[in-house]
Amino acid sequence: MKRALFTLFFLLWFGVSFSQTGNSCTTPHLLVNKIKAEHFSPPPIDEKFHARVINEVVEILDPDGLYFLESDVREISALPLHLNDPTKNNSCEFIDKATQVYQKRLTDAVRIVTLKTAKPFDYSKKDSLYFSVNQTTEHETTLSELERDWEIWLKSSTLSRMAQTAKAMTVKDWMAVEKVSREKVRDKTLAKLNRLLRGSVSPKEFVANVLLKSIAISFDPHTNYFTLSEIKDFESSLSSSAYSFGFDLDENALGEIVVDRLAPGGPAWNSHLINKGDAIISVSWPNGEVSNPLDFDDNEFEGKINSADRLSGTFTFKKADGSSVEVLLHKEKRESIESNVQSLLLKGEKSVGYISLPGFYSDWGGEGQSCASDVAKEIIKLKKENIQGLILDLRFNGGGSVQEAIELAGIFIDVGPMALSKSKDGQIISLKDIHKGLAYDGPLVILINGFSASASEITTAALQDYNRALVVGSTSYGKATAQNVFPLIQGKDSLGFVKITLSKAYRITGKSHQRKGVQPDIYLPDFYSILQISERTNRHALPSDSVIKKVYYTPLTKPTVAPLKNRSEERIQNSAWFKQLRDFQNFYQAPQLLEINAYIQHHLASQAHVKQLDETKSASTKPLYRVMQNKFDGALLGLDENRNMASQELLKDIERSAYIEEAFQIILNYLSLTKP
Repeated sequence: MKRALFTLFFLLWFGVSFSQTGNSCTTPHLLVNKIKAEHFSPPPIDEKFHARVINEVVEILDPDGLYFLESDVREISALPLHLNDPTKNNSCEFIDKATQVYQKRLTDAVRIVTLKTAKPFDYSKKDSLYFSVNQTTEHETTLSELERDWEIWLKSSTLSRMAQTAKAMTVKDWMAVEKVSREKVRDKTLAKLNRLLRGSVSPKEFVANVLLKSIAISFDPHTNYFTLSEIKDFESSLSSSAYSFGFDLDENALGEIVVDRLAPGGPAWNSHLINKGDAIISVSWPNGEVSNPLDFDDNEFEGKINSADRLSGTFTFKKADGSSVEVLLHKEKRESIESNVQSLLLKGEKSVGYISLPGFYSDWGGEGQSCASDVAKEIIKLKKENIQGLILDLRFNGGGSVQEAIELAGIFIDVGPMALSKSKDGQIISLKDIHKGLAYDGPLVILINGFSASASEITTAALQDYNRALVVGSTSYGKATAQNVFPLIQGKDSLGFVKITLSKAYRITGKSHQRKGVQPDIYLPDFYSILQISERTNRHALPSDSVIKKVYYTPLTKPTVAPLKNRSEERIQNSAWFKQLRDFQNFYQAPQLLEINAYIQHHLASQAHVKQLDETKSASTKPLYRVMQNKFDGALLGLDENRNMASQELLKDIERSAYIEEAFQIILNYLSLTKP
């Protein structure tokens, strides 16, 4: 019987706003034909592909293995899809029968949750959860085993809620909040199940939507189907600005969704009626729908509010004094400062510039946005501070525009090819920076980690191949494919959109980082490596290969990496912070006991690990540098409170970052080795 702490899976949000026109039973065939016609390397639409699709349907409908039994999976797997049979393109057999199984198990889940939360759990039982990164969910064989899994899950969720609300870390204090915590878990879980059963989207529509998503990702993990509302959210995610109500949310100790931060000048701020700490009671939308945060998981509720198709709403807030207030808010388009390029100056033995680039946004909406151009502007500011080195931080940069990636690499290279691209017909083209000249020619360190993907990998690989930068960190994600979005249309009906993989990217050497990632020149331990989130762990990821094409480029003299690497490894080995990081990784992967005394001790130990990591870095008696604004930004920030707050948050993060400190040390070592 499984006892997984959590299951990692890649899942597009296929939310309750699903709404399409057209026949949902014919859409799968249209989708398959569209993807087959455009995809870089479509697999045969045979029984093996059908099995892939059905497996994905089961994974999306039941990612935690809490709904279906093995017998249900076998029943669904035996249903015909007819994806390669044009004579049966109107068949609803799979959708109808899969929906029946799904509805039955959701109804069972309502009964199980109600039963299991009717009285306190036995917190003296030696139940446990273990850390798991399995990509495939296991399913139980009997209903009693499934009920036991639900009991473990609900008990764990209740303990987690008790940890947030208990006044002290004692069994007595925890048990004092057990009932309210258990009921909160029950209510949220039942609300989710009832939305799936009786929400604005019928179970049949929901399963039909899941089938479309499953078909798409069965071609490869980055081919995706979007509903009409989801495509707006996708487009918004690629931009450096977005429509917003102007506040961030968090959960307080009582489990309420509260305002955590107001964006100065935003709609919430300008209402003069909303304060930090106000709890959201409900939101009434223009279509008459009312959203209660108690009915949603925290991420689900925030996703609903941030959805691009919800531009206004009447929010009811509970104030600190217990009174309530209704506020009609209209979203306004605001620059997402946290997603934009930001720079700082590290002033120490040498002056080193630091640039953070969270994503490769571009001029998708014709508004002149360009991350490459923005990076160049920040470099100009930093060069006026006489920097002797530069750190470009691409950690957690999931990619974006390939053209921006090419142009960003061109900022640091005079002229030449940056990458290769191979299309469906086998044609290989060279991707070049067409702008002669460069913005910066000094020492450059690029920071990456396992969440640096796609466009960020193209930039990193190009600069590494030109010997233009030292790459520092952990192996990148390993996505070397490019996609485009197409409408899915039947007659006059819009059936959604599909993002299809059209090409593969290669380094100028002809090698690929697909599935492999970009390997750093100097490795730094990364906590998230234990999660094993990478392209190679994705089901249906395209293989890695290489191409042969003559390209002419002139790499710089390769820097002597060995002494820099040796010094870095010695520092890491002797670093108290990195030792604690390794200890925390080991702690995190150990089984978690659900006996209440053991759980409290585990919770205290987890808090201690986090506190120790924070205090060890901040307790440095001899900081290597001061983190400062450049003079240009320093003068402007006083006039822009929103930008100033974001900049101060980044400044604090950088001051306490062991990774930035190590990158700074590497630049100092490099300068000492290369000085005349």
